[in-house]
Amino acid sequence: MPGIDIAEYVNIEEGLNRLRGNKAIYARMLKLFLAGEELSGFEAAIGRGDLKEAANVAHAIKGVAGNLSLNKLFELSALLMAKLRAGERDEAMIANFLTVAANTRESVNAVINEL
Repeated sequence: MPGIDIAEYVNIEEGLNRLRGNKAIYARMLKLFLAGEELSGFEAAIGRGDLKEAANVAHAIKGVAGNLSLNKLFELSALLMAKLRAGERDEAMIANFLTVAANTRESVNAVINEL
């Protein structure tokens, strides 16, 4: 993956430690993340201008990202969720979030192939 440092988006060691080293379960959970519709739900809520729903979806993404050790997505989800809950629509942060989400998805695909 040119230009993307997988370790920046997925902490494999930490994720595996959460699951006592079980690569099969970690891979399955990462696949569920990829199959999830939270990111499209976030984009739809932002598109409608529904900041409350976008904050709720960002919260869900934060939880999943935290559990899977997708640390960059986790941190940005938390920041974005707080802004959205405060009624602030930060276009630069939203754009950055979507970029980080896309890079995280790409990194997760690579990790699944490595496991």
